[in-house]
Order: sequence, then C-alpha cells, then structure tokens
Amino acid sequence: MSDISTKLLTQLKDYSNCNDDLALKIRKTILEPFQLDLSAIKKPPPTPSRFKQMATQLAPVAMRIVNQNLEGLVGLKRATSNTGNYIIAVNCLVDTSFYALTALRHMNSFTSLKPLDIEKTTSNLICKMVELGEYNRALDEIRKFRSLLASVAKVQLDTKPTLHKLNATVNKGVLTETPENCQPKSKRSFSPVPESFITTQWEEEMLHKYQDLFQFPLDKTINDRTMVLLVLAYQMNTLRCWCEVNEGALAKVRGFIFIFI
Repeated sequence: MSDISTKLLTQLKDYSNCNDDLALKIRKTILEPFQLDLSAIKKPPPTPSRFKQMATQLAPVAMRIVNQNLEGLVGLKRATSNTGNYIIAVNCLVDTSFYALTALRHMNSFTSLKPLDIEKTTSNLICKMVELGEYNRALDEIRKFRSLLASVAKVQLDTKPTLHKLNATVNKGVLTETPENCQPKSKRSFSPVPESFITTQWEEEMLHKYQDLFQFPLDKTINDRTMVLLVLAYQMNTLRCWCEVNEGALAKVRGFIFIFI
C-alpha cells in the first residue's frame, strides 16, 4: 500500500479531518483512474495491463476504506456531539464509502470478492445511514441500490407504476411477482393514497419519488437467497425511513402503499 493511501486511511480515522477536501482526494485516488474523462480527448484510456495494475494496487485500499468507514460511522454521532463536525464528517464518510464501492465495481474482476459481496456491503452502509437518522440521503441511495439489484437480478423495473383494478394485484407479496397472462381490464395512475391524506407539497413529492421503492419485480425463477435478503433489507430500510423522516409525517400512508405491494 502506497504512502498516499496509508495517509488517506489515517485521515479518515480522525473525524476532525473528515471534510469535502478529503473526500475529493479519495475520489481522485481510487475512483477517477477508472472513469473515462470525456473532456480529456487526448488522454487515452488505460491499457488492459495498466488497468489490471491499478486494480491490483487500489482494490485493497478501496475495501479498507469501506470497512473502516463502516466502523467509523458507528461512533460518529457520539464522538462529534461536542465539536459540531457531525454533518461534515458523516457526508465525508458516506461519500468516500460510495466512491470506494463504485471503484470496486470497476475492479471487481481483479479482486477476491465473491458474487454480491459489493451489494451486501452497500446494504450494510445504507443500514448505518438509517441508524444515524440520515433518512433523506438513505432514500436517495436506496433508489440507486434498487436499480442496481434489478440489474444484477436481470429484472425490469416498471418506470411508470400502475395500479390494476379488480384482481390484478391479488396475492402479491413484498417481493412482487408479475402474474402470468394477467391482463387487467383497466388501470389508473399509481396513487394508492387518498388525496385527503396528502396535506403538503412535500408529502406529495415524497410519494412521487419513493413509493415505488416498496415494489421489486423479483422473477420467480430467481432462487438466490442472498438476493432475496438484499431486497428485503432495502425495503425494510425504506419502511423505517418512511416512518421516521420529518418526524414521522409519512407514517400515516404506509398502510395504503403496502396494500398494493
């Protein structure tokens, strides 16, 4: 491990050093070497041998960053309660963790990681965010994670959810399966919550952005236990965020959303 990488890891351990500048340094060190810079037309992409060399050097660093940050998030709020550094520090630890996870996806074929290891670590990171009360950021990351899981599971997410009348939604569980040969007689825009329950524009916007997180079209041919647990974990984290964000303002509508899952 290079001196630069060791220094970055040491700085991440000290909450007082966790800031936007440190996050930017880590991004440049472990992620940007694998990203195509469209503005630098004259700069060719790394050769396969160079790519492998970078991955061999940086993959262990990326893994250490994520693991160290997961431990650091546990005591973050208590350690920064008297310094006022909590918001800056939590953003730094979360940002650098996601930079490292993204870099690991680029380097995955050159690591010893097992299938779904990165997804399991991402799920753990989201859990830590929820435990810290970072509900808004967690919901945004859950949206991305849901898309990632769909890609891994090779299932298609419905970009325009609809509620089918009559029997189209009968017998659907948390892991939604699309009924075969089921053609609903009619459908309407996806809005399971009565308008009378929506009292603010913020509530309406939250429903529009996040209510589809409670659905995941898990193909019935998929029997990977880890994938099922990852889907359940993200949905449980979604539910907790939903019930806690903005002092529980959305808890009143959770029953309507679950009716149609």
